[in-house]
Amino acid sequence: MGSFFALPLIDAYPDAKVILVERDIESWYASMEEAIFGTTWGWRADLIINVFGRLMGLTGGLTIRKIMLGYYEARNVSEMRSKARDRYRRHYAEIRAAVSKDRLLDYDVKEGWEPLCAFLGKPIPDLPFPQVNKRKEHVARVRAKQNMFLKAMGKKTLRMVIPYWSMGMA
Repeated sequence: MGSFFALPLIDAYPDAKVILVERDIESWYASMEEAIFGTTWGWRADLIINVFGRLMGLTGGLTIRKIMLGYYEARNVSEMRSKARDRYRRHYAEIRAAVSKDRLLDYDVKEGWEPLCAFLGKPIPDLPFPQVNKRKEHVARVRAKQNMFLKAMGKKTLRMVIPYWSMGMA
């Protein structure tokens, strides 16, 4: 979510150093598709956001969707998907244009600690550089939370519906 607010944050903190990590665009898109589009839209998310969220006054999911649609200048998730790669390229161009060279590190995580620590003026840790892509774990965690929420809402709904249903059967 931080990337959605990168330019205002850069303006708010004019002395801050900015580390820009640009991934291969197709690898990034595959992650977005599975970990973001796939969990923020789809039947589970629709049920949680559009049904239970509205009934219970929960606005977080709807807010995230609106932020994403606005960022991608899209009206729906299909349009967002079609604009994603162009928005990705534009994001990096905007950051590079907004940040002076002395405050910006165009960083490739494959380079390890050295350029990162040099840029930050910190010693290189005596630890191996982490090589982690947590997309699968993120998706599994989100799905588990969604399923837990749906199960709880299903139980609450049944507790409300069964008495009315049983009165109608009597």
